[in-house]
Amino acid sequence: MLSQNHIILVYHSLSTVIDLIKFIVSQLKIKLLYVN
Repeated sequence: MLSQNHIILVYHSLSTVIDLIKFIVSQLKIKLLYVN
C-alpha cells in the first residue's frame, strides 16, 4: 500500500533525476558546439 508521502518522495526524486539529465545533456551540447 502506497502512502501519500511515499508517492511525493518518488515524484520528487524523479524530478530531481530528470533535472540532472537535462543538465548533463545541455553540458554535452555546449561541449559539442565548442568542438565543432
